Amino acid sequence: MKKFKKVLFPFVLVALTVLLGAWVYQSTSPDIKVESGGLSINQLSFAFPWTVARFNETLGKADRIDPGYNDIHTFDNLGIILYQPDELTISDFNIYYADDPDENMEFLPKAYFTGSLMVEKFKITGKTPFKKLNKALPQYNFKMSLIDAYRGEYENLYIYVKYDKAEKKILWISIGKKGNE
Repeated sequence: MKKFKKVLFPFVLVALTVLLGAWVYQSTSPDIKVESGGLSINQLSFAFPWTVARFNETLGKADRIDPGYNDIHTFDNLGIILYQPDELTISDFNIYYADDPDENMEFLPKAYFTGSLMVEKFKITGKTPFKKLNKALPQYNFKMSLIDAYRGEYENLYIYVKYDKAEKKILWISIGKKGNE
């Protein structure tokens, strides 16, 4: 019996590690980091072009996919949607902190983002006012865009930030690689 336990224990340990790893990487509050044009989610780096498979590996499977010009992958409990312009790649993704009164689409997530978003080591929450964001990330050179959201760009990565009218509450953030807009 002792010999059996010695042989079985390493297998049980490996199985637990794999299960815990899957739980961490597919948690309900992802850890997203953007730095110097790079992206990581739950400590897993993303090479460009970003792929559907890599997002599924880190976030789990989307709750639904709405086909169209861009197939939209919705992660209801994470507050995230992905835009898929072709068979394999993701061009950009949105993080939702609140309802945008200008948007009323069926593909929007049912819950809001509760994870962590760090951009160039600056933590962004749904309550980060624009003045603070702009001061912390001057390299992005944020300007108001045609879609009524601030757009910034740095190291071939762009970020759109949509605020409420008082510019104190973020409604959503979109992150993508330049040239994929």
